[in-house]
Amino acid sequence: MRKVLLNISAMLLLISFSALDLSAQIETPAPSPSSELKQAVGLTDVTIVYSRPAVKGREIFAEDG
Repeated sequence: MRKVLLNISAMLLLISFSALDLSAQIETPAPSPSSELKQAVGLTDVTIVYSRPAVKGREIFAEDG
């Protein structure tokens, strides 16, 4: 009986620590942030949904020369 109680308490302890670990995850921004643009043109609503890549120190548009 004592061994069963010890096993159950050990499992409950492990489950509680794993739940704490899942809630501690840091949410970082998306690598390609998305954006949305809405505009009313006359009687029509125009929506543009796009995403742009992050530059991260790279040269996207090379200079002529």
